[in-house]
Amino acid sequence: MKKPALIAALVYGTTTICLFGFREFLSGIGVPTSRLAYLLIAGNALFAIACTLSFFRMRLATTCAVVGAALSWPMLSSQFTAFGRDSFWELTYHPSSPAAIASLLVASIYALVHLRLFLKPTGNASGHKTVWALPIVVIYAVTMVAIANWPRIWDLCFKTRYGG
Repeated sequence: MKKPALIAALVYGTTTICLFGFREFLSGIGVPTSRLAYLLIAGNALFAIACTLSFFRMRLATTCAVVGAALSWPMLSSQFTAFGRDSFWELTYHPSSPAAIASLLVASIYALVHLRLFLKPTGNASGHKTVWALPIVVIYAVTMVAIANWPRIWDLCFKTRYGG
């Protein structure tokens, strides 16, 4: 298995999980009435497809990730204003929103850099050194998934410790 494919799969998979946590919060509110919620669902699906495709076709995975990011940003850009006003509340009681914004930002930058590398005349995106990239991406993925699912992890630990 090539290291760039694993790194791309971790970045896109983390974004899929974080966006799913944010979308799950939205679906708990009720039926998504906004068309932006449907764009977020389509973008989330494209990130999941990009995660799988990164092992087989890196160019196609990068294209899916760029389109998925373009579809997901309209819904999450509205969260920037809420995050600026109520940042303590967001980080404490609804951490999936900042985690989704941060993971989407990382995945967007990663996909755009790889798209730029693919569009170069050489067409090789794996020519750069990735010595520390894999450990850093693994730490990033574990941290972001833990932050996005912190209330569920806390509830699970509480139920395991005290029963019920």
